[in-house]
Amino acid sequence: MMFGRVSSVARDRLYAWWWWRSANRPHIADSTYIELLGRLPPGLRGLDLGSHSAVPSDAITLDLAPAAGVYVVGDAHCLPFNADTFDYVWCSAVLEHVPHPGRVALEISRVLKPGGWAFVQVPFLENVHGWPDDYDRFTLQGLRVLFREFEEVASGVSAGPSQVLPDLVQRYCTLFSDLQKGSPLVNLYCLIPGALVLPVRLLDRLLRRRPDYWKWARAYYWVGRKSSRRVAVGVHAGTVGAGAVRDGRDE
Repeated sequence: MMFGRVSSVARDRLYAWWWWRSANRPHIADSTYIELLGRLPPGLRGLDLGSHSAVPSDAITLDLAPAAGVYVVGDAHCLPFNADTFDYVWCSAVLEHVPHPGRVALEISRVLKPGGWAFVQVPFLENVHGWPDDYDRFTLQGLRVLFREFEEVASGVSAGPSQVLPDLVQRYCTLFSDLQKGSPLVNLYCLIPGALVLPVRLLDRLLRRRPDYWKWARAYYWVGRKSSRRVAVGVHAGTVGAGAVRDGRDE
């Protein structure tokens, strides 16, 4: 039984490795959040949540389970670090996998130094993945509510609708087979419609100025800074209160 479990995990990781290196992977349309991270001065202390390969490479990685590349095993709902420890936190494709994202947002705020940076990316129009630990989808306004104690620096669409359509076409053509756990034959067949719709993935840069483009995003990013003043952000690892939507802004 244990051997079967290990084989399943190894297979899932191999599939993820292949998928994110294939030409038909989702393309980043707006890399502002990555560029902002790259502009931070060297020598800062960073935390990368839910990752096995730190972004950037000198950050401390934290995940729920031990694995190669994980420096600290812990729960993002109750981070095992003192307050005001990190200069930045990178949180990409994590919030949809935690049952209480408000608590995680509070923990990110707690461990950040005053003036520290939060880099957040979340999927929106993406299929359910990492089941059963897939709980939420967030709009930009939803992220602003989660991190309402922060000053927003940048936000936008990291992957647009041109990344949604090819994924959906491939699933239709395979009659919604489980590609990740499916046979090699199904995956090879999936390459045919994938190659035909590959040019669609290049259209986001042309469409990003259209008024409703952002409403059909595959993924959003949000970058903010913790206030340089020491303000109370709620009880440690507690629930988020019913705060007002920040400014009621729309994109």
